[in-house]
Amino acid sequence: MRPSENGKSVAQQLTDKDRQRFKEARKRGRRYALRSNAIVRACYEVAGDLLELTLRSGDVRVIPRNRISALDAVPARVSAR
Repeated sequence: MRPSENGKSVAQQLTDKDRQRFKEARKRGRRYALRSNAIVRACYEVAGDLLELTLRSGDVRVIPRNRISALDAVPARVSAR
């Protein structure tokens, strides 16, 4: 473990409340990952400036990148990586 400013490792600074929160978050994450609408693959199509999302159910959704406001500040060349 890496030491923090007070010399204790991060694990030593966690409280029981923190550990319980992390445990619940892991359970939620596993539960969400198993949903049929969970995204299991995402691809960016440069030519059409589209995102192709494959869901766990096998359905494929194609969305114009400009419909996702969170990507407004991300240049298309970064999305293509």
